[in-house]
Amino acid sequence: MRGDTPEWRAIYALQKRRNDFRNSPAGQQLLSDFERKHESFKQE
Repeated sequence: MRGDTPEWRAIYALQKRRNDFRNSPAGQQLLSDFERKHESFKQE
């Protein structure tokens, strides 16, 4: 039931914002910080 309803357009917009942020320099920095912390937790 995907389509061109206001609800789906809002979902698509949120997905685009999330993907755009992940590809941005700030998003890349957060992702690398998270992965580094996750690795240190796994080693403990």
